[in-house]
Amino acid sequence: LSELGYPRAATRVPAAPWSLMVGVPRGPPMRQQAPSLRRPDPFAPTNALTAPFSMDAKFKAWPLLNDDQLQRSVGVTRRSRLQMGGAMDDLFRGETLQARFSRALAIRRAVDRKEFFEAWEFFARSRGSLQSCPSSSCSAHSTLVDLAGGHGLVAALFAVFEHKRFETILVLDAKIPKSFGAVFDAATEVAPWVAQNLDYQERFVDDETALPDGCAVTCLHGCNTLTDTAIRISARARANTLAVMPCCYAQTAEGAPIALRRSLGVSVAADIHRTYELERLGYTVNWRSIPSQITPMNRLLLGRKDTSSALR
Repeated sequence: LSELGYPRAATRVPAAPWSLMVGVPRGPPMRQQAPSLRRPDPFAPTNALTAPFSMDAKFKAWPLLNDDQLQRSVGVTRRSRLQMGGAMDDLFRGETLQARFSRALAIRRAVDRKEFFEAWEFFARSRGSLQSCPSSSCSAHSTLVDLAGGHGLVAALFAVFEHKRFETILVLDAKIPKSFGAVFDAATEVAPWVAQNLDYQERFVDDETALPDGCAVTCLHGCNTLTDTAIRISARARANTLAVMPCCYAQTAEGAPIALRRSLGVSVAADIHRTYELERLGYTVNWRSIPSQITPMNRLLLGRKDTSSALR
């Protein structure tokens, strides 16, 4: 870190909302902590003196899960299928649309638990930021496109809860998985309008993919460079807003300064680089996060087209 101009003496920088620590201050031995629920980040810094740049958040879609005991009982990181029973009965209790949709998904064992909570928390943090451009200025007619949507749960959530904002929800992926059928059936059972506004198309997502002009874009856990592809094709389509949550950062930070990669880790360096690229393309960018208990790769990049910028 001396290459960056940091002093060799131990220095602590207050953490809010991120933290960077150089050195370890001496003091009395710390009390042994209970095992953390957080999963390790495989793309953490290589510099042994530096703690990972971290972002975290409380559960927003399911605030009851901020209770550690209930969170453990529910198993938010488990790859087992979502199903009713035990703590899940308590979590999905009630007649709200959220509870009824979740029960319908659980009865069908539509997705695994981790992906269920991941999709919900991504949706909760992006829904207020996403909108397509007015139909008077483009041809999108309030369209949201979910890139590499897999089981389609993110798109289904927008179709169920944001149908007044988006007339069309389009999912693009190379192949429609069987799980989408269960997600679609659960959604239409509690929200019949979904049958009219949710469409899944088998299309490989690459740099040749054409999107509706001025649409909104989501991409949850676009592996490796897929997030970068999503950014490029969104900008080419003049997407009004986009929300991406990158995953598997291998080979994604090659254009970032080596000092950032070594000191902050590959994932942070890659997302800083992406933020600069989005701003160069005319977007204002904010960072958000979902609970790290679900996944350590939990950072969202939210972009909105800056209409005041000369770069459009």
